[in-house]
Amino acid sequence: MLAAFKSIIRKEGNDLNMFNRTWRWAMLMAILAVFIALPASAQSKSVVWNRFDVDITVNKDGTFQVVEKQEIHFIGGPFTFGYRDISTKNTEAITDIRVGDANGDYLESKGGEPGTFYVEDRSGSKYVKWFFEPTADAVRTFTIRYVVHGGLRIYDEGDQLWWKAVYADRPAEVKSSVVTVKVPPPAVIENMDAYYVMADIALLDKQTAKFTAKDPIPPGKPFEVRVQFTHGVVASAVPTWQAQADKEAASSFLDLVGGELVGEETEAVAVPGGAAVAFAAEEELAHLAEAPAAELKPARGLVAEAEIASGQGDGSRKGEKDRLDTLGQRPHPLCFSFSRVHLTLGPCW
Repeated sequence: MLAAFKSIIRKEGNDLNMFNRTWRWAMLMAILAVFIALPASAQSKSVVWNRFDVDITVNKDGTFQVVEKQEIHFIGGPFTFGYRDISTKNTEAITDIRVGDANGDYLESKGGEPGTFYVEDRSGSKYVKWFFEPTADAVRTFTIRYVVHGGLRIYDEGDQLWWKAVYADRPAEVKSSVVTVKVPPPAVIENMDAYYVMADIALLDKQTAKFTAKDPIPPGKPFEVRVQFTHGVVASAVPTWQAQADKEAASSFLDLVGGELVGEETEAVAVPGGAAVAFAAEEELAHLAEAPAAELKPARGLVAEAEIASGQGDGSRKGEKDRLDTLGQRPHPLCFSFSRVHLTLGPCW
């Protein structure tokens, strides 16, 4: 009897030990599965912009409307919201923000329900967040619309629109982008350019310019367009930010040539010792030899030579020119005239 009782105890103990081992093994496998699954899930959730097309229409009241059409490929998921930080730099206001998709416009609300969006004023931007039905491994197209006030640059030689149509602060590349800019008649487009990315540029008619990115746009890089059109057609005064923006442009130039600003209310700059000066841009290089007076008229292309008004100087300082080829990436050209001491700058092409 005692032996049988001991046998029963040993058997139950063995069963308990086996249960404990099995339970511990199951828990270990579950924990490992969680640790293994987490990185895989994180890696599989990403996005890419198949297209990011933008239509910009300049209105006669001096505002311009921007319509962004973003075709986004969602990889993994689920995804339930999108957001856009619209920079307010070099504008006086951004209004009439709307969001929608193929089913129509979203309702403005902070409730977070699918088909809604809200806007927050932040320092230097308008933050837009929208919500949609859970989406995974699918392509969706969203449309963001807004109106920019006081965003044009007003010059006697021609009014200008400069706009980063595709913003830089993106987590992924844009595979394809087309930007169109329309100005109101009787204004005509006088010049146009694109910055930060290589683009095919076409004048579709006197009031419409088209910019097509030649390559995918990597994250962290914008696609900026610039159009100059007839002055005096739009009813817009010089915006309050323009003088400071032009001064910043001059300062960027001076970083290249080693000059300094002189005077509080002037755009004149001092150039050391009447030295030869040059302007380097992302795809343009203009080189000036020392001369009593000169005027730079940049042209599209790798090198824009100076017209020396006095007929002196041949712009042949090759060593200096080669060095400046590698300097700075300021994408906006400047026109300037200079004497041996002072340089006056203003935007041009």
